[in-house]
Amino acid sequence: MKKWEYKIIPILTELREEKRPLREGVKELLDKHGSEGWELVSTTFFTHQDQIDIIAYLKREKT
Repeated sequence: MKKWEYKIIPILTELREEKRPLREGVKELLDKHGSEGWELVSTTFFTHQDQIDIIAYLKREKT
């Protein structure tokens, strides 16, 4: 049976910290994690202290 590991990424928070534009930044961020074997499973919006974020849920098979 396959076993999985999971990663949760606050996309907008990471892009704001790195001062990257949204469209290009999201693609680069997902490409980076994809090259490490992570697969995007889902996204959701999250609000905390008047800031909106997009949370990405990723998974990859454990080796």
